[in-house]
Formats: sequence, C-alpha cells, structure tokens
Amino acid sequence: MPDQEPLSKPQRELDHRSGIDLKSIENFVSSILVADGFKLSSPFTDRHGSWELKFYQSTGGLHRTIAIDFTRESSPFSPSPNPYTVEFWIGCEKDDKFLRHKTGEFNTTDDQLNLQKFNDTLKDFLLQAVTTVRGVTADQMTNIYEHNKLAF
Repeated sequence: MPDQEPLSKPQRELDHRSGIDLKSIENFVSSILVADGFKLSSPFTDRHGSWELKFYQSTGGLHRTIAIDFTRESSPFSPSPNPYTVEFWIGCEKDDKFLRHKTGEFNTTDDQLNLQKFNDTLKDFLLQAVTTVRGVTADQMTNIYEHNKLAF
C-alpha cells in the first residue's frame, strides 16, 4: 500500500491481515485525546508498514501532534504470536521551527489488544504524551524547516 493511503471503512474496522480491531482502538484513543482538546488528524493509515493514528491541537500559533504507531514485528525469533510494538510520538511546529520526539513504546500481541490491561497501558502512555507535548516551548524547537533548499 502507498504511504498514507486512507483505509476504507471495512479495513479501518478490522485489519484482516492481523485481526486488530482498529476502529475500537481509534474510538478508545479518541475518547481520551478529544477530551483533552485534540482533534483527529488522520484515522488509522498504513504508513511504512505500521498502522498510524494521528491527532493535533493548535493554540497560539503552536501546532502539536500526537501519533500512535502499531508495528507488527514479524520475526521467526519472536517468542509470541503476532507481536506488536506500540510507539507514541509527539510533534510541535511554530513558523519554521519544529520538534519530533518519541515519548514511549511498549510491546503487545494481538491476543492482548482487547484486554483491560492493554487499554490501561495505552491510556498511561497517551497521557504521558499529552503532558510532554503540552510542556514543549517554542525555544525547545531547535529543528528548522529549510525552505527553498532545493530551489534551482
């Protein structure tokens, strides 16, 4: 699938390749982040082999994002069936400055995705991402978008 190709409704409801109920996870994450003032930027999207869910919030010229990536770790050396790494990324932008940072990750398997322990862990990592992204200040954004670098 090409980078960032939107999923059809049936694909988003259940990833038939893995059995993950993407719609239930999206609804759970949305219930937490929307209550904190974030909006859905893109529903689960296949991005470089991971399922990515992204939210944003813009205030005072500062644009904040939180992304959750589910990556299936297919390996003959894996001790469990269908292992996944769940990563949490934040981003901030203002004018031509930006910051991107991984705030955490945990491992799980598809047979654990609907258990309360998974939801509790997911919520803890989401709240940590919210706290971290809200704490970012403009002077911490040290990366600069280089406009016109490829201009001829």
